[in-house]
Parts: sequence; C-alpha cells; structure tokens
Amino acid sequence: MKSIVETYNEIGDDFDKTRRVMWPEFDAVKKLIVANLHLGLSDKAESEKLNTKLVQKKLRMLDSGCGNGRMAHYFKDFPITYFGYDGSKTLINNARSWFKKESGSSRLKAHFSIGSLLSKKFTLPFDVILSSAVIHHLPTSELHVSYLIKLFSQLSEDGFLYISAWNLRQPKYESLIDEETHACYVPWGTKKRFYYAFDKNELLKRLTEAGFVTVEEVSSAHNFCFIAWKK
Repeated sequence: MKSIVETYNEIGDDFDKTRRVMWPEFDAVKKLIVANLHLGLSDKAESEKLNTKLVQKKLRMLDSGCGNGRMAHYFKDFPITYFGYDGSKTLINNARSWFKKESGSSRLKAHFSIGSLLSKKFTLPFDVILSSAVIHHLPTSELHVSYLIKLFSQLSEDGFLYISAWNLRQPKYESLIDEETHACYVPWGTKKRFYYAFDKNELLKRLTEAGFVTVEEVSSAHNFCFIAWKK
C-alpha cells in the first residue's frame, strides 16, 4: 500500500477540485478570530476606523496539512500571517497557484511549504492552528498523541487549535472499517486512501492526553470537529 503522501501526489489535481468549497464548521473558527481581533462592531464607520488600526496587528496561523490551501482563502479578509504545510507536492503547488490569483486583494499573507510538521520547529508560537482532516491519516493512537503534542507545543498560551476528523461511522463506510485496528481504506478512483476511523469520544480523549484543557465541540454531520485551548 502506498503512503498517503504518494497517494495525494497522484490524485492531488482531482482532489483539489473537490476542496474549493468551505465547510460550515469553519464558521466557528472565524467567529473566534473576529472576537480576537475585536471586529464585532455594528457601526460601519467605527468598524472601518478600527480596521485601519489592525494593520499593525496580525494573527499568526498555522495550517497543518493545508492541502490546496482553501483555509487561506476563507480567511483572506483578515490580517493574518499564514503558514500552510503539507506533505504533498501536488497539493502545495495547487495551493500556491490558487492563492496567487487572489493575493492582490488579500489581507492575509500566505506562505506554503512542503514537509512534515513533526520535524519542524518554529521560532514563534501561533495564535491559531488548523488541522482539518489530517489526524485520521495517522494509523495509531501513539501517533495521534505525538502529533497533537507537537501542535500543542507550537500554540501560544492564549491561542486555539481547530481539529477535525472524518466521521466514518456511517452506513456508506462502516463495512470498510477493521474494528480491531480502526483501519479504513476508502477508494478514490483506482486508488485507496488510509483512514483511522475515529469515534468522537476517542478524538476528544486524544486531545486531553496531549495536554489540552478546554475543548469545545463544533462537529458537523460528517466530521468530528473540536476547538481546543491550553487552559
């Protein structure tokens, strides 16, 4: 079986076309960013005045397993310094190409890189870390916790993590799950992608084991989603 990175390098161009739409659970992240930047003003003139002051204030955002970079587009109207990392060269190339078309009108400054976060150490912490549909590609609980500890270490004290995993506990996929190992191989054309079939409480437990103290559920119909803080 090919590695997940090799698989996404092969299917990346087609996969990219299916990930141009934003998911409703992303709205929970946007609300927190709006609150963090104090943008919740009803008066338009007052809001515009405040926005000019925000030029000096930028959030640092890490998108772990950024794929085609759609999160950069979702938050492009905010003063954010964004770092997108993914192991797939195909997806990163698509991310750079897509964002380049809109970068002129974006307040977000994007940096896309190929590589694994597990071997990367950043000098400054991040205010927001995104991990959308990534952790379910890791095959064991030990790797889940190691990955989350890595994210925890890169997060600022008052920052937050948004994390999601595909809910494969649905009729379409349940027959594909090995209940002993939680392994699930989902077809994409002639290719197969590995997934770890999480239960919601299991993902919540992994967050706690990694050190996160406060956790809020923002799940959707098809994804287990949480926002987590260090304290």
